[in-house]
Amino acid sequence: MKGSTTVTPSIGLEANEVGKNDVYLPVNAKIIIEGNLIPVDGGEAARITPERYETIRQVLGGDITTGSNYTKFKVTPNGTEQWTVESGGYLTNNKTDIFNNITKDQIEAEIEAANSAMVYTEGESINPTTILNGKLVLYMTGKRDYGIMHVTEVNNTSNGGSGHIKFNYKTFRTYNSDVLQNSGEVVNGGTSFNLDSGGYGSSGNDFQLGTAASQFKILDNAKFYILSN
Repeated sequence: MKGSTTVTPSIGLEANEVGKNDVYLPVNAKIIIEGNLIPVDGGEAARITPERYETIRQVLGGDITTGSNYTKFKVTPNGTEQWTVESGGYLTNNKTDIFNNITKDQIEAEIEAANSAMVYTEGESINPTTILNGKLVLYMTGKRDYGIMHVTEVNNTSNGGSGHIKFNYKTFRTYNSDVLQNSGEVVNGGTSFNLDSGGYGSSGNDFQLGTAASQFKILDNAKFYILSN
């Protein structure tokens, strides 16, 4: 592939579907890149479906890092497990790489296609210690912005016993036409948080953390889906 060559990935509910305008790569096959890729409309060059999902599998060759070419390829999820391509052209399910490379379309498709029993909605609660800690979580806010968070720490005794959670997040904001991203966000027990604004306003919050960080309660029509990674 070179220049503006693009196999435009499907969008909507077909954004993660096998056989929906993806590029199937048998074992030991790879896409060879020449120069800086400039996909049509500035989007992704292609969505890859590998025959095998393994971290030893190289799916890109040639000018992989030129113009950060490796970030211009999506990978079809393996069931509920997300994968992406790292800077050496190899498949990876590393949480940091997935967080950095995942697209809004992938998040939306994953949430909408998920079994409803696996999606947490308004009024439901999640135990941060046993369910959220260390996980990647996809979300749709009450304003229908989509995003991803990586919960890196749950503490049940900090802040005078109120506890806290710590996470990285990024929200693809439609109204603002930008991506709101923050690393190391800390929300204390007894506090609500708005993933659209990154603030603690009195309205429009997407979740509330219970005291002693005991419960992560969904608010305001938001939806959360926990990846198996």
